[in-house]
Amino acid sequence: MNQKKDKKEKAAKPKVKKSGKYVGKDLKIKLPSGAEFEGLCIAERKIPKGGEQVFLKLTGPGVVSRYFNVEDIVD
Repeated sequence: MNQKKDKKEKAAKPKVKKSGKYVGKDLKIKLPSGAEFEGLCIAERKIPKGGEQVFLKLTGPGVVSRYFNVEDIVD
């Protein structure tokens, strides 16, 4: 029974790519709340709901790395 549960959980996870359009580039993110972040993109992923996210290694004091939506990238 545990094997079935494990397979379902595994299928729901988004696939992470270590190469792509944004990987290796310095990006600037502006969230709808007005917060701005800057950092180096180290991975991309597609969300099952339909959308893309980028994982940034953020620069700045006390800021952790996290995923951001592609729509929030500022040119």
